Amino acid sequence: MIAIAVALSLLFAAQAHAFVYWADSSSGTIGRANNDGSGANDAFINVGGQPNSVAVDSGHIYWANGATGSVGRANLDGSGVNNAFITGIKVPNGVAVNATSIYWSSIGANEIGRANLDGTAPNLALVTGALGPCGVAVDSGHVYWVGLGSSSGYVGRASLTGNSPQPEWVPITFTGHCGIAVNSANVFWANTGFLSGHLHEIGRVNLFTGENPDPSMIGDANGPCGVAVDATHIYWANSGSGTIGRANTDATGVNESFIATGGGEICGVAVDGLAPPAPAPGAPQPPAPTPAPAASLRLLRTVLDPQRGTARLTFRLSTRGKLTVTGLGVHTVTVRSKRAGKVTVTLRPKQKLSTELAKGGQAKARITARFVPLAGTAVTLARTVRLVEKHTR
Repeated sequence: MIAIAVALSLLFAAQAHAFVYWADSSSGTIGRANNDGSGANDAFINVGGQPNSVAVDSGHIYWANGATGSVGRANLDGSGVNNAFITGIKVPNGVAVNATSIYWSSIGANEIGRANLDGTAPNLALVTGALGPCGVAVDSGHVYWVGLGSSSGYVGRASLTGNSPQPEWVPITFTGHCGIAVNSANVFWANTGFLSGHLHEIGRVNLFTGENPDPSMIGDANGPCGVAVDATHIYWANSGSGTIGRANTDATGVNESFIATGGGEICGVAVDGLAPPAPAPGAPQPPAPTPAPAASLRLLRTVLDPQRGTARLTFRLSTRGKLTVTGLGVHTVTVRSKRAGKVTVTLRPKQKLSTELAKGGQAKARITARFVPLAGTAVTLARTVRLVEKHTR
């Protein structure tokens, strides 16, 4: 089961770097890339345990570690790692920071905690009764969290001091939310789909009214587990594909593979929101690299095998490269093609989906195909495949 978490940070202080960060719970690392998507390093900081969310401010990187019950901290260059910066938290799975305080969500205790920015005066129960919080965010007036009640999902909020809590501020679809972020206009959340089995979306609601939430602002993500925003973009961690997705804050320009992290079970993303530093005046500029031709990926046909409950998917690749097909409830398939043309893979259900097929004769599998060409930018597509199994007496 993926480590459930969130990531968020808005950074307003001026500084000379510009990065996107993520947590990789499978390898126990914090990753980093330039905020143009280049230079990905999944092992930027080795922290051990299960880091599941990350935040950043003008001086430090912070993470929540579900395995150690702590919030960790390191310097921006990756030095000074302190995995026990704040301890005693029951399954922390979200972290956020503002100019004075650190906040975290504790799904194990249904609480929101807070400490001073230097880690002193920790209050593990700043807000209680937070309904399965899975991620935390802050702005100038409130602390927000997203989580699950007994029959619905919720965006909750309270004042920055924990007063006037509203654990059911905005009811949202009951599916499996993990990750929350806020900007000057909206609150955003990530829907991992681990309860529904197929909903993988980014939602939003108006910050001021809390009315008419849109659960499908961005669809077809791959197990998004953590969301962050800066002045122009929204980012999310795709735990199913190990990528960071990005889109404009109005949901245009969606790129599910903005950063190929090289990580396994990533869950949590943070961004400092700055532009890359400008070159020194008069410095010679290197020639712009010749871009590789854009790759393309098409699903040509799907052939079902009702005797085995499988499906044969035929894709067309624009060039040689690696095709990986993943999805909840199905086995991952990877094919390396030495040339452009058609590639056929067989989609086989895992035990849980096989049981569903045996009971009902059919089941839906939400799959993501990712094609990484030998040269050029990776492309993905998402589809729903209806598997069938014929029962004979």
